[in-house]
Amino acid sequence: MTGGVGTPNQTAVTLGKFNAPTSGAWGTDNLVQMKDNGGNALAVSLSGVQTVRFNADSGDFDYLLFAPSAATPSKWITSVGVAGGTVTIKWIGGGTLQSTPSLTPTITWTDLGTGGTFNEPAGPTAKFYRAR
Repeated sequence: MTGGVGTPNQTAVTLGKFNAPTSGAWGTDNLVQMKDNGGNALAVSLSGVQTVRFNADSGDFDYLLFAPSAATPSKWITSVGVAGGTVTIKWIGGGTLQSTPSLTPTITWTDLGTGGTFNEPAGPTAKFYRAR
């Protein structure tokens, strides 16, 4: 919102769009960057208390991810999918995929593999991943 916060006359500015084809399968997530009309990735400066509004024209989405953009990450998870009881994670930039069962202190990360693709049986408990 760019003006009128707390009043019925708030004004909004469109910053960009999230456009991508569907993943084509249940349990598969596409990571989609917000882009301008020219197809350029956008960064948004946020600080303090901010209002962010997301309008979905159609389709299905699971979450919005806000990540620091001071530097482009050298390693990036590009897809996560579940098929036939197997979780498949793909990433770019080399490095090692790691997982942890919890994000509460103290976090212990376990190395899973290198090479850009990792598969493991899907389990009944939560697991968190990162490329490092």
